[in-house]
Amino acid sequence: MKPVLFLLSHAGGNAAQYAYLFSALRGHFELVPLELPGHGERTGEPLLYTISDMTRDVIEQMRRALGKSRARHERRPDYAVFGHSLGSLLGYLASAALAGEGHPPAHLFVSSACIPGQHYVPENFPKLSADALWQASAAHFGGIPQEALNSQELQRYFAPLLQADLGAVVNYKPAALPALASPVTAFYGTDDTVEKADVEKWRRFTTGAFQCHCLDGGHFYLFQHGPALAERILAELEAQSA
Repeated sequence: MKPVLFLLSHAGGNAAQYAYLFSALRGHFELVPLELPGHGERTGEPLLYTISDMTRDVIEQMRRALGKSRARHERRPDYAVFGHSLGSLLGYLASAALAGEGHPPAHLFVSSACIPGQHYVPENFPKLSADALWQASAAHFGGIPQEALNSQELQRYFAPLLQADLGAVVNYKPAALPALASPVTAFYGTDDTVEKADVEKWRRFTTGAFQCHCLDGGHFYLFQHGPALAERILAELEAQSA
């Protein structure tokens, strides 16, 4: 039975992009993209506006996926989690909840993300108009080609997602949070909006092994380094099980 690798995306994004990005891992994992309501294949569902609601949704998706796999194989599968930016926060919170139920992840991979309660999102972003937020997000995070940035159709689709997702990040005030016993590996880009010192704070959120890796690029460095990132994920898990 293949272990499950859950994939969670950045604000406004969809995790199907990551399933394609990590397609080389399909021989080793069952890749399971997790979409928030209103995103990707769940377009049309009402958006969520708080981290707590988003986390509950992600936990339920993970439980369903693990339950289906267990039904096929008569035991609970091992699973790991990869999240980028907002997806890192949701991946950690969902993993902590499942760990509290006795089913911790084999590994948590966080990418281009501050620890819970810290962020690099300007406080005024959720209050901007759709057009202003679309432009400001592109300038702040990068990763949007000029042709796409000029598209009114894309703006109309993505701006509400960004308002919901970035607003949830800005307004999130976490209580005390537990450290996982599972290993944690953090990634970031050389020109990321997130600084190395902040990425390394994820060390506080595990009592197990911690690794931190830097790859060339900005906040969306991973779209330049999909094969290398997939190789690193596999190497970390193989070293763990050796």
